[in-house]
Amino acid sequence: TSQDAGTIGVTADTGGTATLNVIGSNTLTTTGSITAAVIDASGLTGTAILDMGAAATSVTSIIGGAGNDDLRGDASSNIDGGAGNDAITTGAVLATGSVDAGAGTADTLTVSASTHLATAALGAKYTNFEVLGVTNAVSVDLDNISGITAIQITDGAGATAVTDMSATQAAAVQVIAANGAMTASVKGAATVGQLD
Repeated sequence: TSQDAGTIGVTADTGGTATLNVIGSNTLTTTGSITAAVIDASGLTGTAILDMGAAATSVTSIIGGAGNDDLRGDASSNIDGGAGNDAITTGAVLATGSVDAGAGTADTLTVSASTHLATAALGAKYTNFEVLGVTNAVSVDLDNISGITAIQITDGAGATAVTDMSATQAAAVQVIAANGAMTASVKGAATVGQLD
């Protein structure tokens, strides 16, 4: 069972913290943004998940539950996916935040803009992800993030690129859509013996 909501806003009392606690056995699905300092879904039980349809605002901490949550933060979010195979979509260039996918075995990081993973320093803020999702018109250099074992590419009319893959990563590429100029390249592919 899913409880559906549009936008959610939490306002703290004077001196307090605006906290949204999500508990129970029903999934919470939002189509709009959640505005709260803390979003805590660790109280969800069974297969219930938090499914965020838009990036949170004014948030410092997002905590997932045991299920396969879909979480979206902002530039200052610290996200802990918890257990389960979580799906986390970048919402901004992380200025002060960090994102730990948690204990899942197929946690997916979907990159929604090239700037979000443009350097190794930014990539180091994302840990414990196994699957990288690359959306239309986004370019990702796999040298910028570690731990990725599979890649999903959804290409539209824009120029989408995934570069510097290892041979192992290249063997685990899933092209969900290819409707524009798509590039997928292996690091050092032109070097003799590199793929032996």
